[in-house]
Amino acid sequence: MPYNAYLRQLRVKWTLSQKELAELLDISQAQISRYEKREEYPTLGTALGLQVIFDRNPRSVFPHLYSATEEATMGRAADLERRLIGRSDFSSMKKRQLLEAMMARATKRDEA
Repeated sequence: MPYNAYLRQLRVKWTLSQKELAELLDISQAQISRYEKREEYPTLGTALGLQVIFDRNPRSVFPHLYSATEEATMGRAADLERRLIGRSDFSSMKKRQLLEAMMARATKRDEA
């Protein structure tokens, strides 16, 4: 389900109007509309506010945004990993550990 439909579904489930949800988040009703139409992405504060309101993590409310962010971040991680090739100092080893953990988490999600 696209994230815009899920956000709307959560809002409607709790019988909140766009205006009421906007008031809870201290943003405009127009912003809620843009989120639901997928014309705009939320700020971190708004995403966390939605978690407080609906008890859903931002990744589950905005899966498309999460996927795009993960893909871009993993691409940059691959670039960093290439730059670390042949280096064996402590700092490089720690960075590789972090990059391997990132890859393992991403792979685990892909398999689920």
